[in-house]
Amino acid sequence: AAAQVAAGATLLADPLLLGSLAGICGVVATIAGAAWNGPGADDADFEKAFGGKVVWITGASSGIGEALVYAFHKAGARVVLSARRVSELERVRDACVRESG
Repeated sequence: AAAQVAAGATLLADPLLLGSLAGICGVVATIAGAAWNGPGADDADFEKAFGGKVVWITGASSGIGEALVYAFHKAGARVVLSARRVSELERVRDACVRESG
């Protein structure tokens, strides 16, 4: 299957917009946790919840964001990556593409 990973850079300067995005990300994380049934849930449940869905991950170039990219990609989600460091986004994207190989 072709990798469904896109890399791009997002630069935001408006503090109100950043605060809104942080709130939205918190809500999305809560929904994702509920849909996944939390730690220890069966991988099949995660794949059922997110397979074929489009998932946008901010901060995807490192840390928790990078780990989420790999988890959602493995589950069959179409993953959209955004962060400030384009070279790191490309590294994460390339790792997903190799995994799909």
